[in-house]
Amino acid sequence: MSRVRTAAKWLLIVMAGGWVPFLLLVVQAHRTSWLNVRSLEPRPALPPLQDWRIGDVDEEGNLVFMTMDAFDHTEPFLLRDPYEVLLMNDGTEEAPKARYVVAERATRRITDTYDYAEYLREIQRIPPGSVVGWFDTCSVPRAYGLPDAVKLACESALSAAGLQVETDGRGVCYCPAGY
Repeated sequence: MSRVRTAAKWLLIVMAGGWVPFLLLVVQAHRTSWLNVRSLEPRPALPPLQDWRIGDVDEEGNLVFMTMDAFDHTEPFLLRDPYEVLLMNDGTEEAPKARYVVAERATRRITDTYDYAEYLREIQRIPPGSVVGWFDTCSVPRAYGLPDAVKLACESALSAAGLQVETDGRGVCYCPAGY
């Protein structure tokens, strides 16, 4: 019964005084629960973001083997494993275009190609048994829209070459800075 009374009280406030008093009461009543009034205050300025380019090296010595426009900054794909692989769709769902990136840490070699045969040659250069990181992004996979046969062929080439594919912890988040 108390919920009905509370709802009736809120309805009377809205009808009598309009939305502003109602919203002020809601903010006051729920300040510490579901609405954080402090989040409405201006945020402190974020430090300037680096404009990453392919081939750059971060402060830990990791090679930037791919970059992505992340709305308000450029997000780097960092080469942390001996080898990294990235499969992307540079086209659309209706007209997909597979793009293959293979990067090697020791030589800082980056192969970025649309040619599957070149991708296979690069995979064959990697010693069997090596760990290969499979990169992706936090929301929409980079290979979204590619036919399943292309994805399967890319993955099959890695296993046929005797490579150990690792995916954990190899995602890149490209949300706007500060979120």
